[in-house]
Amino acid sequence: DMISSGESMIDVATQLKKRKARKVYMAATFGLFTDGFAKFDKAYEEGAIAGVLCSNLTYVDEELRKRPWFFEVDVSK
Repeated sequence: DMISSGESMIDVATQLKKRKARKVYMAATFGLFTDGFAKFDKAYEEGAIAGVLCSNLTYVDEELRKRPWFFEVDVSK
């Protein structure tokens, strides 16, 4: 799977938090973030998401690596 805009993932995370989920982590093989990082920054600041895990199978922007909510998963082996 991939993250394009992330809108549907953030919508689901928001619904899970409304249903008393303590922490919501998202995972995708390909984190493309075609609409940028602002939606994820906001979701993190508001507590909707605790983190996003993506593989290193595609280019990862240096600005993305600086985000406190982003976790790069090395699957090269």
